[in-house]
Amino acid sequence: MSVYFFVWNPEKDQDSFEDFDDVQQAAVRGQPYLTDWICRSTRPQPGDIAIMQRTGSKDNGVFAKGIVEMGTYVEDDGKKHVKLSLTSFLPIGQEIPRKEIRRRAKYTKNWCPMSSGEVAPEQIVRAIDAIWEERTGKAQS
Repeated sequence: MSVYFFVWNPEKDQDSFEDFDDVQQAAVRGQPYLTDWICRSTRPQPGDIAIMQRTGSKDNGVFAKGIVEMGTYVEDDGKKHVKLSLTSFLPIGQEIPRKEIRRRAKYTKNWCPMSSGEVAPEQIVRAIDAIWEERTGKAQS
């Protein structure tokens, strides 16, 4: 099982997570957010961990976790997609910024995931999990 980053820029994709509060509350009730996500990589496979990172001009950082439900397939638009099931969310404004993740991980290599389907380094995943647990009071992965 591998861990992959998926990115969302709400300035370019305003339809995803349209009513974020409802999406977050549904996840708390055990109803995951199911979505087809554009992904250039062909590596994500069913059961792999998905970490969603928000990009754009504000509230950037890791904000959701889940799994890959279906590996890469080509949609009618000709683009590669994966199907994600996101089950846990941080509130807007509580995203985990990359700087905080790098600092916690003591990660010195260049790391700036800016396209969906990038492999998450183990050191980074451990840091995200630790920060996530601090913010939510429960372990995730």
